[in-house]
Amino acid sequence: MPMTRGLRLMSTLALRGPLEEALLGALTARTGHAPEVRWAPAGVLADELRAGAAADLVILTRELLSALQTERSIRPGRVHVLASSAVGLAVPAGHPLPDISDAAAVRAAFLAARSVAWSSQGASGQHFLTLLDRLGISEHVLPRACRIETGLAGAKLRSGDADLAIQQLSELHMVEGISILGPLPEEIGATSVFALGVTSDSADEAGFISLAKEPAFCAALIQFGLTPRDE
Repeated sequence: MPMTRGLRLMSTLALRGPLEEALLGALTARTGHAPEVRWAPAGVLADELRAGAAADLVILTRELLSALQTERSIRPGRVHVLASSAVGLAVPAGHPLPDISDAAAVRAAFLAARSVAWSSQGASGQHFLTLLDRLGISEHVLPRACRIETGLAGAKLRSGDADLAIQQLSELHMVEGISILGPLPEEIGATSVFALGVTSDSADEAGFISLAKEPAFCAALIQFGLTPRDE
C-alpha cells in the first residue's frame, strides 16, 4: 500500500551531499511526499534507534546496521550496501598543503597543526583516536584538538577554530572554502561501508534502492568522494 506521508529517513552525514544532490528530490517526485530526514553521525542515530526513535529507512555504517539487526532494531535480511568512503584530511583554502603520503608524514602534520577538528560520534572520529594511539601522539594532539559532537569538521577550518580536519572524504567535500588533501595513506587509512537498513515493514526500500542505482545518484556519490557499491 502506498505511503500517505513522507518517508522517515535517518542518515549519517556522510551521504547527505549525494542524497540531497540526486535522490531526495526524485523520491519526492515519485511518491508525492517529501521525505522527513534526520541527519546526524552514525553513532548518534544508532543510539536514537535503540531508544525507540521512529524511522522507516536508516543509512549507517554496515557494522552498526549488523549490530542493530542483532538487537532487532533493523529488519533481518533487509540491509542494502550503497557506497564506501575513505577517511581524509583537509586544511583551510590557501594554506600550505602538508605532506600526508605516509604514516610518518601524517604524524608530523598532526603534531604541527595548531588544532585538529574531528567528530567524536562518527566512524572517522573513532579511527582518529585509534590512529593517534598507534602513532604515539595522543597526549600531544588531543588536548588542543577541536572536538565536535555532530556536524562537519571542515566547518571548523573556515571558522578558524582548527587548521587541520579529519573526517569522511564525503563530509569534507560538503564544505566550501577548504582544501582536501586526500585520503589517509593506505597503511593507516580506514574505509567505511555505508548501507541502507529497514526498520518498518511498510517501508518501500525497493523504490529507494531503484533510485540509488540510477546513474545520477552514482555520479553524485563520486562527486562527493564516495565509491558506489552494489552488494
